[in-house]
Amino acid sequence: MPMKLFKCDETIPEREKHIYIKEKGEDTTQFLPSAHVETIPGSLSERGCSYCGAKLVIGGVLKDTIQLIHGPVGCAYDTWHTKRYPSDNGNFQLKYVWSSDMKEQHVVFGGEKLLKKAMLEAFAEFPDIKRMMVYTTCSTALIGDDIKPVVKEVEKELGDVDIFTVECPGFAGVSQSKGHHVFNMGWMTDKVGTYE
Repeated sequence: MPMKLFKCDETIPEREKHIYIKEKGEDTTQFLPSAHVETIPGSLSERGCSYCGAKLVIGGVLKDTIQLIHGPVGCAYDTWHTKRYPSDNGNFQLKYVWSSDMKEQHVVFGGEKLLKKAMLEAFAEFPDIKRMMVYTTCSTALIGDDIKPVVKEVEKELGDVDIFTVECPGFAGVSQSKGHHVFNMGWMTDKVGTYE
């Protein structure tokens, strides 16, 4: 079967080269979909932003980890609502997503205090969970919120938690694959080889 153009994408025919539906026993090597190209505006059915690539594909599957999105609640909703994993299988990280829930005043005056409050509340709500991922979004990157000092402050205050920062706003790359790269490279730099 050739490339597929969904009915919802008929007004954006360029999307056809991104979707391929494989028939049973079919060799797909000649029909590889286009990748690492700029996302075409429209529905989110084919590809997300680089933030979604970091949060949804890579970070979201790490077990017993609080996933905290520093940004408006819509960014948290998108990655929870569109995730590819079942949320009723008992895995903590697949059920819960936190957001600092930035509002207009935080975008104007900064959201670092709000981030710290959200982090402390999440750890207080689930004291058995000792690991957290904190993601930046377009909003927090545009205003220049510096999340690493906030993370260090919370780690020092609580003492027994491990927090990983993922600075990958949606506009960081051409597609969600940039988010995969940013998360993985950050993990290799900050975590791998730092513990016995």
